[in-house]
Amino acid sequence: MKQLFKSNKGLKVEEIPVPALTTGHILVRTLFSAISTGTETRLIKSDSNIKRILKSPKKALGKFRELSRYGITEAMKEYKYRKNKLTTIGYSSVGIVLEKAKDVTEIKVGDVVACGGYNFASHAEIIAIPKSNIVKVSNKTKLEETSLAFIGGIAMHSVNLTKARKEDKIVIIGLGLIGQLISRILIAKGCKVFGLDLQAQRVSVAKNMFATTSEKELSDEVMKHNGADKIIIAATSKTSQPLNLALKLCNSRGTVVIAGNLPLNIDYSEFLKKELTISISKSAGRGKEIITNMKSFLNTIDKINFRDLIEVFDFNDFKNAFEHVIGGKSCSAILKYSGDPDMNTELTFKQIDNSKKNIAVVGLGRFAQNIHLPAITSTDDFNLYSVVSASGARAKELGLRFGASKCSTNLANVLSDKKTDLVYITSGDFQHAEHIIKAADAGKAIFCEKPLAITQQECKKIILAVKRNNVFFAFGLNRRHSDLAKFLKQLLVNEQRPINIKWHFNEILQLGDKKLINGAIRVGCHYVDLVCWLLDTEVDNVYTTGTDENFTAKAELKDGSVFTLSFATVFDAKWRERAEISTKTKDIIVNEFKNVEVFEQNGTYKRVFDDDKGYKEQIRVLHSALNGEKVECINLKQAVHSAEFGFAVVKGLKTKKKIRFELGQYF
Repeated sequence: MKQLFKSNKGLKVEEIPVPALTTGHILVRTLFSAISTGTETRLIKSDSNIKRILKSPKKALGKFRELSRYGITEAMKEYKYRKNKLTTIGYSSVGIVLEKAKDVTEIKVGDVVACGGYNFASHAEIIAIPKSNIVKVSNKTKLEETSLAFIGGIAMHSVNLTKARKEDKIVIIGLGLIGQLISRILIAKGCKVFGLDLQAQRVSVAKNMFATTSEKELSDEVMKHNGADKIIIAATSKTSQPLNLALKLCNSRGTVVIAGNLPLNIDYSEFLKKELTISISKSAGRGKEIITNMKSFLNTIDKINFRDLIEVFDFNDFKNAFEHVIGGKSCSAILKYSGDPDMNTELTFKQIDNSKKNIAVVGLGRFAQNIHLPAITSTDDFNLYSVVSASGARAKELGLRFGASKCSTNLANVLSDKKTDLVYITSGDFQHAEHIIKAADAGKAIFCEKPLAITQQECKKIILAVKRNNVFFAFGLNRRHSDLAKFLKQLLVNEQRPINIKWHFNEILQLGDKKLINGAIRVGCHYVDLVCWLLDTEVDNVYTTGTDENFTAKAELKDGSVFTLSFATVFDAKWRERAEISTKTKDIIVNEFKNVEVFEQNGTYKRVFDDDKGYKEQIRVLHSALNGEKVECINLKQAVHSAEFGFAVVKGLKTKKKIRFELGQYF
């Protein structure tokens, strides 16, 4: 299938795999997609990737140093990738449902649906979109206008924020596509509308309202009507001039809604005098508001004429379509999709090296992109045979970036491919169990990044699948493979037990963020595995106090030692992690898993480690284990042990009791 992207050299159509169908989503064959004068044309005109790199050299240098751990070649590949990175564009379209997930019940295959959302309703022949971002279309006679549904939802949300009533006097600053839609919706409500835009073409298509390119003419006209009750700013500006104009024109206790993009440098005293209310409109709203606003806009299509605001172009004529909009010839262009799209789910880039084992990486999130894929390609132990993602664009982009033989959105095909030797799972935490079981049932060797599973039931299903199919299994707890961990192991090997180890971890989130999986399951598995490996022991029991977001888990180990994990959710912190290790002869402090201070009776010394926390070495160990060598590769039992720590913490928080480890329930 084909999709339109922005590149450093302009707009570009790429052939990519059809997106995968995932839970809560539908596959839609696009009929029309809308180009907006604001968001998209601003994106097209924005700086190239290389200019953005040059504007923030410190950030670029930091990334370069990070990847230099895997060699200068890998760092240069990342630079080239960022320089030539493709950007998805488009966010409002209409199409026919080709396929739907089992949990989507209100939509049928063959239905026509309006689609919206950034990174969802792209300019592409086929899109995968959440059921929360679609509206079933009943009127199929105006599909060109229907493709504006999400953009219209943005306009409707702005109108709703003003709480506009009949005969209200409302000024719209900015008469691009969203400004035009807003004006016509308000006029239909019976409002008196005034408009301003610097482009004469936009002013010329404004109907049944006063519109001008002159601020003075607008001010004079609005003041003739004793000021405005509401102002909507639908313009993009590098200054606060539109906001200052709104302040001047708006009556006391009026409302100013910002639906555009501009800096908020306001004269507080002037706003205070008028007691104005400022609202910032967030796209088409939040949650269920998105669907409501899209439906409201679609209901206006039969009552309000929007056809004169758009011109239709064939998808293959996308360059003229964008030039038409950027040149100011119309407020919007609609891309029309004709012909049958190619439904391939895989693309092949090159032939493989038959002397190496073939690895298929499943899940291409940020962590896989920044950590696992650079580690895999830098060791040269495996062929990166295929990369698998639900997104065709991401699969192709990262497949080319890391030199894969092919990319795919079809996991079943990759698992049935006889050339796939190892399935390397880096998908979302909620998908690990599903992907492990599918890979095991396909008879493939498996490596899975932590966590192993989200529940004890998933753990049991994983064990049954691995044993039933007698497949190789290795688990991703990289820290024991790091130079720092090996250094600590040497320090502790002859120390008398018990040893006391305290690990403090700050999970730093943005305000409003919330993790759906307890930190002991996601993060705690790392530390309990590392500690038990350092001391060559296992957990006996765990006692936990606190909440899901902030807890202290005290684990009594079978050798008499004690491991305490203090987990805190914070929104600002100067450090992320710190460990304190106390033995009878020495104290050790580890900061950020990088700096080690050792305090002994005869003195103090420090060590600094700057490796990749063991990821590259983990790949080498994995390769050796697959070849039958006796190496320290984390097996299924050790993986379950690390997972059980998280389950014990969650259970302990609920019961307020000490939870004993019982691995016998699994094996």
